[in-house]
Amino acid sequence: MDGETICSGHVDGNLRLWDIQSGRLLSEVAAHSHAITSTSLSKSGNVLLTSGKDNLHNLFDMRFLEVCGSLRANGNRVASAWSRSCISADENYVAAGSSDGSLHIWSRSRQEIVSTLREDSDPILSCSWSCLGKRLASASKNGTLCMDMMNSIQASLFGTWVIIGCVYKQLVI
Repeated sequence: MDGETICSGHVDGNLRLWDIQSGRLLSEVAAHSHAITSTSLSKSGNVLLTSGKDNLHNLFDMRFLEVCGSLRANGNRVASAWSRSCISADENYVAAGSSDGSLHIWSRSRQEIVSTLREDSDPILSCSWSCLGKRLASASKNGTLCMDMMNSIQASLFGTWVIIGCVYKQLVI
């Protein structure tokens, strides 16, 4: 992104780009079949993650405004009309909470689930990676905040990635 444009997701499932100075609509693209619940721009500004009530998480290449990946998981249900998913600082992973209290993590390159963390019994409404990508925070509907330390360990036997999560603090909001 150029610093002069903002993105917005809408209930009609469309992604819109706006000129900050003039407020003029620059572009619009159909991103989801149902309402968009969140947009998350990558640290580089080259990738935009959108999540929708259609339980789909789309990655857009912002240089061409085209879908460069779509992520979905069995059991991953967007919890609310304002659920927030996120993309890691290194742009290699996507995380999204679910209505069943789990947190799903996808590999961007493989476009598949690499881990599902059981965070809570209530729906996970929001998640966010730290700037360095070492911690992943999630917040549930009941006010619980989970902080997970993300340790990627390559299991040489299977050639897969294992992500270990652990709750450090529980805060009731």
